[in-house]
Amino acid sequence: MLSKHPHSFWEEDPFVEEYSKALDRPDQKAWAPLKINYTDELLYGPGGRPHWEFQTAIRTLATSADQIVLMNPLEIEYPHRMTLFWAEVGGMKRYLGVSVVISEIVSELQTARFQMLRKDTPITFIRAIARGLEFVTKPNNLDSVMVDQMVQAFEAGGFDSLAPEALRKSDG
Repeated sequence: MLSKHPHSFWEEDPFVEEYSKALDRPDQKAWAPLKINYTDELLYGPGGRPHWEFQTAIRTLATSADQIVLMNPLEIEYPHRMTLFWAEVGGMKRYLGVSVVISEIVSELQTARFQMLRKDTPITFIRAIARGLEFVTKPNNLDSVMVDQMVQAFEAGGFDSLAPEALRKSDG
């Protein structure tokens, strides 16, 4: 077997070598492109692919919201599913800092979660969240205009994006 140069993009392919022997040319070596299996860590660093992971997480969240919207709020399953939904929203904080737009989306979702702490989530609120998440799940649409559309959809259902500001102590 021939030795491989450490920076070579070619390697000996056993299939081609066997094919060469079958053609009765064992003195001629056939070469094939090097097959490299890239890992996420090698391509994207230790952080993985946070944009793709965010898109997957937000689609899962949107699907959960869509399923909850179809439920009757008087059913026993409704508060349980809402609790799981808000837990999913709480887990979105791992995407803070991925990009400015993603951080803004996560902040708005965290604010919505904050507003519903220790309260029953009204169906109108979750409908507004589901409508707002529709903007985020569209491919290649992560920009500040989309964030504004999402917040407007949230606010139509009673969301207050400035709710945490009301809890700050005034300096006066």
